[in-house]
Amino acid sequence: MTNQKTDLRIIRSHKLIRNALIELLNQKNYHDINVQDILDLAMVNRSTFYTYYSGKDDLVGKMMDDLKAEIKQLIELRQQANDLTQFFETAMPKWYELRHVLLALWKVHTPRHHLFEDMIKMFQKSFVQLAEGKSISETDLPLQSLLFAHSFLTAIRFFFEKNQKPDAKKIMDLWQNTLDIAVERK
Repeated sequence: MTNQKTDLRIIRSHKLIRNALIELLNQKNYHDINVQDILDLAMVNRSTFYTYYSGKDDLVGKMMDDLKAEIKQLIELRQQANDLTQFFETAMPKWYELRHVLLALWKVHTPRHHLFEDMIKMFQKSFVQLAEGKSISETDLPLQSLLFAHSFLTAIRFFFEKNQKPDAKKIMDLWQNTLDIAVERK
């Protein structure tokens, strides 16, 4: 019984600390946040914080690692889906659930922590895997994967910032329309 209470207290402490950082990232720049700000908002003491994290950078690093593990699982759903629309229907509810955490952590840019750029690499790798067996030039694949990853994540971020659920059909139509506008000259 004591073990279960201890586990619940640990889970609660982590949640309070992590939620406090997310809330602070919505209010100010990462570099302007200090551990005391997190402690005050989370209403946990310093020793509790330092039991789990060596500092603010360690906290954000662990949060990003946990989030990247979740994102990796969601990306793997794309490998199983027949097309982008099916992927959106399967994975987007979870993506949308993570939007506040993603938007907050995407704001953190340090030499060690850069979630948006890490996710670009994850999506590039996924695109390369999807391209296997297709007639795509090996020399063109790096650029195509980069274009896809940036376009996809930028679209997702746009919708999340507007607090709207991304729609696969709309994004694909917009991509096509954008290409049409760029290519055609009337």
